[in-house]
Amino acid sequence: MTTVQYYPKVNLRDHALLIRGITFKPHQKTDIPSDDAIVCLRTANVQSNVDWRSLIYIPKALVKRTDKLLREKDILISTANSNNLVGKCCLIRSLQVPATLGGFISVIRANGESLDASYLYHYLNSDEIQALLRSISRQTTNISNLPTDQLLNVQIPLPPLPIQKRIAVILEKADAAREKRRQTIELTEKFLQSAFLEMFGDPVTNPKGWEKETMDELCDRITDGTHDTPKRLTQGVKFITGKNIRPHRIDFSNLDFVSQDVHEEIYRRCNPIFGDVLYTNIGVNLGTAVMNNLHEEFSMKNVALLKHNRQKLESRFLEYILNDQRMKKALLKRFSIGGAQSFLSLGNIKMIEIPVPPLSLQQKFAAMVEKVEAMRFRQRASEQELENLFHSLMQQAFKGELVLA
Repeated sequence: MTTVQYYPKVNLRDHALLIRGITFKPHQKTDIPSDDAIVCLRTANVQSNVDWRSLIYIPKALVKRTDKLLREKDILISTANSNNLVGKCCLIRSLQVPATLGGFISVIRANGESLDASYLYHYLNSDEIQALLRSISRQTTNISNLPTDQLLNVQIPLPPLPIQKRIAVILEKADAAREKRRQTIELTEKFLQSAFLEMFGDPVTNPKGWEKETMDELCDRITDGTHDTPKRLTQGVKFITGKNIRPHRIDFSNLDFVSQDVHEEIYRRCNPIFGDVLYTNIGVNLGTAVMNNLHEEFSMKNVALLKHNRQKLESRFLEYILNDQRMKKALLKRFSIGGAQSFLSLGNIKMIEIPVPPLSLQQKFAAMVEKVEAMRFRQRASEQELENLFHSLMQQAFKGELVLA
């Protein structure tokens, strides 16, 4: 029988510092390093680990205080972001270069004497606290802000420091296993992207000289989902929006539903079937494509439906060419219309011109994709098992139920 340890709860402010980021003007940032510049991390760098690949630099003279220089074991937290990302945090396990932080993120620096940084990071990253941080954020038109005073008042369970460190070690090992599985899935995707380029060449420069056709010529029909905002339900018919469209997959983790009557009205206008390509044409994930692999009916909003001529195009080929980063950048630069939300009109989608290789070559690529997808299905199942294990360990740890012997 597990013995439950009851740990006292304390306010974060009593055991850690919160340090706000540096504000700077657009002309003061650059992507070119120099002796008088320093790396400035932003919200884009706050991932499951710090993303050191996409860096900007600002003048060192803007760093007026040494406490704004990042240190190992600092926790970066997104304090101004979209509502689903505000509160997102990561731990600086290794400081790869001297760096500071921008105004939309902050640093939480545990004192190390009564509070272990790794233990605190995992607690802040738990589902319960992430939901709490989103709930206390203040929503403006396009962004949510996390109030400093309320963040510092977040209560944390505080076992003795040696127990915190033991909990942190267990969670770090479980987290490392999750990260390795994610990296394996990413490698399979990079393999397919490389195979696509090898077989078809850069779709923008078209070095292989394939004939080009417009989407209007290649599709029997191009339409999109509802322009209304139907009542969302917790059950019913699946209601897929831009947030659910990811490169090469439909994300069902945050899915809404609509009634059968609402669905039937939407489906008369927009009727996706297996093998059609879904293409996000407004808002979040703009310009992202996925082949529909569902054999059931569903409704859509903010997503275009491409019913392509399957005698000319393989679904997987169309999906991959639209998701190619070079192609996506060129299309959004040419066609994307700004405003409160960028979007691609159906007229612009019809004007998109793509190279059309022989169908037999497309089919060869599609067969390769299906083999890799079968492998990735198994990988994602394993990833989900690791995810469930990790969250179970976190819940046990912070409730005092984790066996540490």
